[in-house]
Amino acid sequence: MSDFGRLKALIDSEVQALGDRAQAASDLANAFEGGEWDESVISFLGTYRDGIIGCRNHLLDLRDHVAQREEQARAEKANPFSVLAQIAARLEEAGGRLAAGVGTLQEASGQLTTGIQTLQEFSGHFATGVGKLQESVQLYQGIADYVRESASTFESDGSAGPAAEDDPVPPDPEEDEDPPQDPDLWRKS
Repeated sequence: MSDFGRLKALIDSEVQALGDRAQAASDLANAFEGGEWDESVISFLGTYRDGIIGCRNHLLDLRDHVAQREEQARAEKANPFSVLAQIAARLEEAGGRLAAGVGTLQEASGQLTTGIQTLQEFSGHFATGVGKLQESVQLYQGIADYVRESASTFESDGSAGPAAEDDPVPPDPEEDEDPPQDPDLWRKS
């Protein structure tokens, strides 16, 4: 078992010494202010003083922690079952954190399941699209084959279409561009 009184006395002694050092650092910083000294020197002295004060404050926190442990040790000595109660409380707290973690894992699992379903749907749509694209490619392939066959037929015949007739059809003799000669047709009724 730790000697809490001795620990607190050592900490108190160091806190007192750091308090004296912090005062000396403040006096030193004040001596350099208001002169021809560079700003970096004054800044360093201020940082030095602040560091000493920070260490002193940490030691004061450590003393408070030692005092709490001392109270805890007294309570455990007076009631040995309190240790079991503390262990049970810690286990209960850990169980709560574990349950929260399980809930988070279940939520993540649900999100993963939803994501997998979405991917499966997307995969189905993609497969359908690929099928339709393949059908279109086959259709265009058929058209291209037909055009190729037509082109090869054209090249082998050497003609661009049906054969031209040697004798053109003479115009119909009845069709004349002059108006009819019957004067009755042009009269008004």
